[in-house]
Amino acid sequence: MGDMPMAELAHRWSELLLRDVGVAGSWQPTQAVASSGSLLRPPASQEQVAAVERRLGRELPPSYREFLLVSDGAFGDLYGVTMRDLDGGVEPAGPQSDVAGVAFLPAADLRWLRDDMPWFAELCEEEAEDDGDGRATRDGQEVWPWAPFARGLVIATDKGPGTTCLVPFDDAGEWQVWNIHKETSEAYLSFRSLLEHMVAAREPVETVDVAERVIAHALAGESWAWQRMSRIAAPDAAPLLVALVEQGTLVAQAAQGLGRIGTDEAVGALERLRPVGAEQALVRAGTDRARDVLAAWELFTGLDLLGDPRAPEIAARRLAHPAEEPPTLVAAAAGVLGRSGDASYVPLLRTLTDAADPFVVVSTAYALVQLGEQEGRQILADHAAREEGAFRYARGLLERIDAAARGGLA
Repeated sequence: MGDMPMAELAHRWSELLLRDVGVAGSWQPTQAVASSGSLLRPPASQEQVAAVERRLGRELPPSYREFLLVSDGAFGDLYGVTMRDLDGGVEPAGPQSDVAGVAFLPAADLRWLRDDMPWFAELCEEEAEDDGDGRATRDGQEVWPWAPFARGLVIATDKGPGTTCLVPFDDAGEWQVWNIHKETSEAYLSFRSLLEHMVAAREPVETVDVAERVIAHALAGESWAWQRMSRIAAPDAAPLLVALVEQGTLVAQAAQGLGRIGTDEAVGALERLRPVGAEQALVRAGTDRARDVLAAWELFTGLDLLGDPRAPEIAARRLAHPAEEPPTLVAAAAGVLGRSGDASYVPLLRTLTDAADPFVVVSTAYALVQLGEQEGRQILADHAAREEGAFRYARGLLERIDAAARGGLA
């Protein structure tokens, strides 16, 4: 992959990350991604990159500079694809960029960590470097101490927690990519090697031979192989994954592989064994048989993700005795009814507006608004005025409603 041109590598990275999104219900990639079908942005010009280098006081590392000339930032990063809620939300720009939904920052928004988050740089500097300069020696390595991070260049929006920097080492042309998330870290030898790692981890496993090797590495405790197991797409590998589920070994990973394979044999095994992660795996499979299994198990959220018309019917049935159901299920069912567009569910939803759980009430109120009942807005306003319970959730939903009224995203 080292010989792959940056443009080809970047496009493959975008393609595979978007493929990971799969069926996400109301949460979808940003409007720009929906329009272009790519996480990539228009390229920066040589002049724009040179201007940034003058502002920063030094040249950018080769592979990162090359990436900017292909895509000036991107709508994804180490954390995956930037997602937005389609239920009437807006797409606000973040504090680090005026580009809504961007993850890898455009060149004009690059800042040294010392300038962007001086408190974080000072915290990192408190950790003295051991013998050597602290650089990583292999991709994906956890690094410590974090002192080199203090001189890093912030290249992605902050995830609070979760900060990604390019860290320069004076005797090397390439800078390392470091990510610090709470108490953990991971480092890559260059920006190119980061993209290559993310692509390699997501390439589909399409032969039994490769699947067997991936499973062997996973059984040996290698974390990269656990992720690769969910990429197994070879139908002939289904028996290997079924055996793991039956043995109670790497069950969640094997289940996702069965969902990606999606054959009748794979879906039948998920139905028979019902392992951890079965609903997500069935949604990924998305076949008629997978939908029938979800319906038989009354998993309306999975059906809703797939746009199956049975979802609201099952959700309404589960709401027949709401006091016997967990509040999270009741709130989710109300959301499904709100998205159905069927006003015949309004009387049922009204019975939930005096529920004891404030999140159930707020979710129900928003569902009423979605079905054209403005009484729901007043309920949201009442909860938003309180300094307790679900008031922040209610305020956020009111912002969505107002943005939609102004012609914002629906």
